[in-house]
Amino acid sequence: MGMVLFHPSPCLSPDFPEPDPDYAASLTREERKRLMQTQGASILAKPRQPFVGEIKTFASPIDPEYHFSIRRATTREHLARQNLSATMRYITREDSGEFVTERDLPTGELKLQTLKLVLADWDIGDAAGNPLPINEDTIQRYLDPREFEFLYDKALECNPAWGNSGEEEIKNVSEPVSPSSSENS
Repeated sequence: MGMVLFHPSPCLSPDFPEPDPDYAASLTREERKRLMQTQGASILAKPRQPFVGEIKTFASPIDPEYHFSIRRATTREHLARQNLSATMRYITREDSGEFVTERDLPTGELKLQTLKLVLADWDIGDAAGNPLPINEDTIQRYLDPREFEFLYDKALECNPAWGNSGEEEIKNVSEPVSPSSSENS
């Protein structure tokens, strides 16, 4: 006689290739642990698509014929922006003995790199009408300073974690997990 594997639910048998999505949520912690030990962790995996940032288009504040598209940053762009301010210096002030942390990053460079990370598209072309690539040189040569500041503000608006109130916004959106609900996960 053959060996019978423990299947706590008929949805895990070969006759039912698609597991019930609510099944994992209905398990106790011990049941999940036993299932993962016998069937592997992937049996409880939830499908997820890669993050694709939303893109918003804005008209130029000085010439409405021109349009700029700014995307919501992915984790890759978010980390690249965080790395911009990674150079730090720790100083003890002589007069007060106060311990201070300083960061070296000029504001203009931060704004330029931020805009380069999320400026997805524009309709600016050269004299022959060919679209110009978006890079540091073209941003600095073709954008009016008012457009540059406007687009930087829109980049922060589209990426609230980068703005002054970004951390507060994230805190307000996330909900704490109670100990009783984390036991069942």
